[in-house]
Amino acid sequence: MAERRIERSRTFESNVRRLARKDRNFRRTVDEFLNDAARRGTPAGLMIRGLDGAPVYKVRLPLGGAGKRSGARLIYYCSSDLVLAMYAYAKSNVEDMPVKQIREALASLHGDQVGSADQVTR
Repeated sequence: MAERRIERSRTFESNVRRLARKDRNFRRTVDEFLNDAARRGTPAGLMIRGLDGAPVYKVRLPLGGAGKRSGARLIYYCSSDLVLAMYAYAKSNVEDMPVKQIREALASLHGDQVGSADQVTR
């Protein structure tokens, strides 16, 4: 399988910058996960229900010594050629990301192209 390309939404980048203040290694943890996701045959994490089968997943990541269970969550879209990092948040701040918010973020999804250049950074 060819490696998927990795894209990060502006919202995601902002989320990661904020979380990196709590854990200086968080950005590296995120980059390692995304690189692994780009190479992996099957997506990691739990598929988020309520999105009409859209391949959007939630994974746990460690944050500031809290470990995975009470650390951070990363929401990402994964197709055959794209990994799009959408959101990252601390579980202590947000229990679960509302499906409605994820659905709105996916509204601009067309085929395997996500949003426009001003919504996604590479």
